[in-house]
Amino acid sequence: MIEEKAIVLSSADGIAEVETQRYSTCGGCSVQAGCGTAMLARVFGNRRNRLRVSNPVDAKPGDRVIIGFDEQMLVKASLIVYLLPLLCLILGAVTGQLGAQRMDLASPELVSIFGGFAGLLAGLFWVRLKTRHVQTDTRYRAVILRAVKNQVYVGQPG
Repeated sequence: MIEEKAIVLSSADGIAEVETQRYSTCGGCSVQAGCGTAMLARVFGNRRNRLRVSNPVDAKPGDRVIIGFDEQMLVKASLIVYLLPLLCLILGAVTGQLGAQRMDLASPELVSIFGGFAGLLAGLFWVRLKTRHVQTDTRYRAVILRAVKNQVYVGQPG
């Protein structure tokens, strides 16, 4: 279970809206000056993220909590978002290449490029449809695991 500190902003019907703060690990690295990731962290800062989570502990607005997300669901979601469009791109490019060769076209590479682009668009569309289904699937929703007592929360809304 991946855990993160959060603060509850609102709560109703077993669902809470929480806010977490994204942190960069660049503060402890010795090559900060020459690192692109450190530069991006300075530009974008430590952003706050709001998300809806299941609330089985009946946390109230203002409560500091620990939220958790199942690692297996994170891996599955990552595969859907990243791997599916890539596989569709490759499949589209290969299909375009084979189709162009079968039709004996002079420039099969161009057809392969367009096939890959069409495959990528189809994969992204498929991801969009799949993520609409995932939004209502409670297996993909983070959950409040427990309340945090007497700890300072750095990411307080303000």
